[in-house]
Amino acid sequence: MTARHPGLPEDLEIIPPGPQLAALLASVRRGELDERDRLRLARARNRQVSYDQAQLMADLYAVTWQEPADDHRLPPRADSRYPWAEAEVAFALTWTRFAAGNRLEQARQLIEDLPAVQTALVAGEIDMPKALVICDEVAMVPVELARALVEKVIGSASRLTTGQLRARLRRLVLAADPDSVTRKATAQVKDRRVQAFLNDNNLAALCGYELAPHRVAAAWERLTAIARAAKAGGDERRLDQLRADAFLDLLVGEGVAAGEPVTDGNLGDGDGDGDGDGDGDGDGDGDGDGDFPEAPAVSKAPAVFKAPPASKAPTASKAPTASKAPTASKAPTASKAPTASKAPTASEEP
Repeated sequence: MTARHPGLPEDLEIIPPGPQLAALLASVRRGELDERDRLRLARARNRQVSYDQAQLMADLYAVTWQEPADDHRLPPRADSRYPWAEAEVAFALTWTRFAAGNRLEQARQLIEDLPAVQTALVAGEIDMPKALVICDEVAMVPVELARALVEKVIGSASRLTTGQLRARLRRLVLAADPDSVTRKATAQVKDRRVQAFLNDNNLAALCGYELAPHRVAAAWERLTAIARAAKAGGDERRLDQLRADAFLDLLVGEGVAAGEPVTDGNLGDGDGDGDGDGDGDGDGDGDGDGDFPEAPAVSKAPAVFKAPPASKAPTASKAPTASKAPTASKAPTASKAPTASKAPTASEEP
């Protein structure tokens, strides 16, 4: 073994991940390396991390070996293959049962169904994100077909990004087993849910997951129609802002849901021109409640309301905005006309 640089051997790239590479990496002093060798170090450590993660998956799978046939002490979970191991792993690693169950199933899939993927992970040829992409994309096809498809991509997986790998596998799966797409959607729609959580910037996110695509498309078109109608009426908010404000109106039963203008979602005196950098990146492991503050009760939610459908957007006359607030001389309809003594103030404008 010839030293290329203090602490970094010439043949670093061909040292297989495992105890030998781990010991070598632990002894390296980064400050003594040049830029090229620091990149070589990062690549070597990434291979070692892949090896360690493969060993962790094997450890998790081993926990399932003692799964009791029927343990009545645990609350049942219809989608859990290993309820006892799931509870044990969740407690030992401080994970949610949902996260533990998912990891155990991935470990089983790697070791039982897709050994070629586990072998590549142990060898450091692919990393854990790529291994999980492969598992996810072939999950709904028969095991023998899944193995055949894996053989077509595993050799080039190290040179592909996760996005490229996913796209290639989807094309292969669709060509080999078109019905798997329907099976996957049918299985995963059972996990549909809504989660609410606070972002790092102290704003909030409300997200729906695993929903029927045609209903999501219809909801998006409806929000867009409402937003465009408000813009046509002179509202100066961006379409994205109007969609977001109308989205909450329709759920809470205020603003446009009650026949009023779209509620202004700005906070305080801000101009609402923020760049929207909150990532909303929930991990999906919890129930979506977290430390979210309790919302005030809706004092006057209409029993039934009709928001404008996507095909018939509201006209400008039905969407007064802050820039064209109704005054005493230009009252709205007779049914809701404010009197001169009760004209809307600046704070009451929509």
